Amino acid sequence: MDLASEVRRTLRDGHPVGPGETLVCAVSGGPDSMALLHVLARLSGEFGYSLVAAHVHHGFRMAESDAEAETVEKFSAGLGVPFRMIRVDAPGYAREAGMNAQAAARELRYRFLRETAASCGGKAIALAHHLDDQAETVLMNLMTGASLTGLAGMAPVSAADGFVYVRPLLRVRKQAILDYAAEWNIPWHTDGSNGSRAYLRNRIRLDVMPLLLKEQPRFPEALGRLAEIAREEDRFLDGLAQNRLDALAGTGEGRISLDRTAFLAEPTALQRRLIKLILNYLAGDPRFSDYRTIESIRTAIEHGSPPSLSMDLGCGIRFVRRYDRLAWERGAADDPRTPAGPYDYRFDPADGELAIPGVGVLRAWFSDKDNRAADRPDAANRFRFAPDARFPAGGGDCGEAPQPGSPADLADPLNAAFDADALALPLTVRSRREGDRLQPFGLTGSKKVKDILIGLKIDPEWRDRVPVVADANGELLWLAGLRRSRHAPLVGETKRILWLRFEPERLSHADRMDG
Repeated sequence: MDLASEVRRTLRDGHPVGPGETLVCAVSGGPDSMALLHVLARLSGEFGYSLVAAHVHHGFRMAESDAEAETVEKFSAGLGVPFRMIRVDAPGYAREAGMNAQAAARELRYRFLRETAASCGGKAIALAHHLDDQAETVLMNLMTGASLTGLAGMAPVSAADGFVYVRPLLRVRKQAILDYAAEWNIPWHTDGSNGSRAYLRNRIRLDVMPLLLKEQPRFPEALGRLAEIAREEDRFLDGLAQNRLDALAGTGEGRISLDRTAFLAEPTALQRRLIKLILNYLAGDPRFSDYRTIESIRTAIEHGSPPSLSMDLGCGIRFVRRYDRLAWERGAADDPRTPAGPYDYRFDPADGELAIPGVGVLRAWFSDKDNRAADRPDAANRFRFAPDARFPAGGGDCGEAPQPGSPADLADPLNAAFDADALALPLTVRSRREGDRLQPFGLTGSKKVKDILIGLKIDPEWRDRVPVVADANGELLWLAGLRRSRHAPLVGETKRILWLRFEPERLSHADRMDG
């Protein structure tokens, strides 16, 4: 294979660098990068770019690394290519960061490549990955349970961190590169660590690939085709998911929200893609959206139980599901009690429930006086709550003591009952307003809502969350979960009862779900 033709094809089709621009070539001193530097130097006049050779002395194998650096510098000078080098302490950095040596070296190397490109006014960086590297990458990803994105392997041209990475040798076998180096008398060094079986990639290369090559000599080509097909299909599905996200999502500063029903109407494959796009957008790092995280979120959405949950995903991102409302929030996980802000809803009790983001859910149902709570939906199971499912208050009641024969739920401050025929419907459910007054049950006169909340020792950051329930005439009926008014009481003449149940958003660790 003619390396120059293959490199030319990538530069022509991918357009990673244009005339007058700078292309930084990462050169380790091995045969792959030295051959790539040689080819790029040959083609620089044809494409009109300026070429720079960048070499990193990682601090491993000191004598060998010194020799490699000297060879790369001399070879670059012979080609008339400017040479840049940095010495780093990759072993020390690996220890400090708790990384393996290869990962530490890679991070430091890419950092230097970006710095070199930026200092030269360029954005394009050439890397010498070849087809055998691609096959190893795809195989490694497959072994660890890769998605279609993992099977796509490395791309000939990709963008990240504001730079363009080009891999012109990605369709070229290693042997073709060695043949080219021999043909042009290109000097190169062998990295002694390539023979170490301490690293998975080396074990794949030294032990696994030879066995597979015996069965299928063109196995790297097969994996390369798989990567190309997967990459195109991955790109197509991402585009499809982006279109659906644009159609379905509501966005705000550091926040993306979706309707659960609309989300579940999408195919499972697109559900995963939607979550992936959201996480990538909020985190700014594609590596953040691994399968386990994505699937834990998708499963939590699908199951719908418990009805409200919050998941800290890391990187300051939180996923929240409140019944049929889904939200991904950046920078919200540190204080889950962040006030929800003013709100005002019209609520017809016949609708059954009202979800208030950041506050909780108000449920409603009717019963006749004789049947009372027995008519409520799923009466046996619906109202089982953990002890922490309470408003953060120092006290509170529903304004009524349980009467003989009355449903036990009436003693729960999260429940309230009203004479339905004495109410003007629909209801209004809103946050408190300046000057609000409530006529407390069992007392004469009225009290300021502000004073009631202070008297109950409601945390200041929660006072604007407490739902104020009023009827259509503006009569305050209930500070949900705290105080009932004396309006529309249950009396001997009562025929129909309106039951209200407030389920505050639970905030303890018992309500969290780690992904």
